[in-house]
Amino acid sequence: MPPDIEQPEQEEPSFSKKDFLFRFIQKYKRELGIACCIFLLLFLGTIILFFAQKEAVEPVAPLPLVYEETLASNIQELAIRTDALLMRALIELKASPDSIEVFALPTQGHEDFKARFLGFYVPVSPEEFAQHLTKLLQSHLPEVSLVVSGPRQFSLLIKGIRTHELFLEIPKKQIAEEAKIPLDIAAKDRIAIVIDDLGEDTQLARKFAESKLPITFAIWPLASHRDATRKIAKQNKLDIIVHLPMEPRSYPQANPGPGALFLKMNAQKIQSIVKKNLDLIPDAVGVNNHMGSRFTEDQAAMYTVLKILADRGLFFLDSRTTGKSKAAYAARESSTPFYGRDVFLDNQLAIPYILGQLKTAEKVARRRGTAIAIGHPHEETLQAIQTWAANLPEDIVIVPLSSLPFQNH
Repeated sequence: MPPDIEQPEQEEPSFSKKDFLFRFIQKYKRELGIACCIFLLLFLGTIILFFAQKEAVEPVAPLPLVYEETLASNIQELAIRTDALLMRALIELKASPDSIEVFALPTQGHEDFKARFLGFYVPVSPEEFAQHLTKLLQSHLPEVSLVVSGPRQFSLLIKGIRTHELFLEIPKKQIAEEAKIPLDIAAKDRIAIVIDDLGEDTQLARKFAESKLPITFAIWPLASHRDATRKIAKQNKLDIIVHLPMEPRSYPQANPGPGALFLKMNAQKIQSIVKKNLDLIPDAVGVNNHMGSRFTEDQAAMYTVLKILADRGLFFLDSRTTGKSKAAYAARESSTPFYGRDVFLDNQLAIPYILGQLKTAEKVARRRGTAIAIGHPHEETLQAIQTWAANLPEDIVIVPLSSLPFQNH
């Protein structure tokens, strides 16, 4: 058996400090990674806490938003102060508390703010009321202005935005004297109903006339049965007005028909067409626009039209086919007697809808004393008007359009 061969003993290797550190990191790298993460989190937490405490001790005021206006909140605050000042004026003028009615509607362009609509009775003239309230506003709220917006009607404006609409009720006897109508009619709130687009269907025109209601006939000057329709109206002693075609915004998709006025026409052309149309219906007491959403937005063009009406002693009823109509301004400039439509009856040809619109006209009349509703020659419109008139509230009366006081402002 061979002898064991003894292996020589190997010497332990010697390590430097650098080698020792390397081996230490290699052996404990997981634990060291965790420790570094914990240290980093603690460090960041300390920094955050330091600045948070500094912020709490020394708050920094936010910079003003130069390009941002808090318009709605400013108006709301001023409107509340205006409410208080208006109530003071009503108390000083001995307004009847029971007569004050208030409701609110969103203001166009500022839907988050609701304008106040107030109706009330004060035992003074509109001029005295305006003087009294204006004096209070000038002393306490110079940012608020009072402007006349109709007969016995005023608007309060804050920074050019309407915030209040005020409707003054006056003794019914005075209304009767102003409008030259019987006192028993003046004692009620009055609604005038105008039927547009007449002159083609004489059967339907006759049905409206035979309803025995004082409906106003708006007749197309170049309608095929214009004269027959005029005869029906005259036989039943109804008001006749010229239904004057004017350029709509949707032209040529919507055509106003023959004898229409367009903005591309010069003043001489407009005058010529208007005079020809008026001559075709010599028994008319006034004029209203057929379509005209584009034409009525032009004040110069409307002045050209209304000056002719003023010279002939005719009034103008703005059908208000656009919210930007300048007809009222042109009427004031040309001294033309003026009315404005309040309600369209039959945008939807459904009797329940039309009855609802007639109820809306009632509300306007009760608030302001008068209302003007425009409908069209449809069976549904006729049936709804007859149904409504058969159950007319005691405080409402239907009157000819020409009996209402003019709305020039």
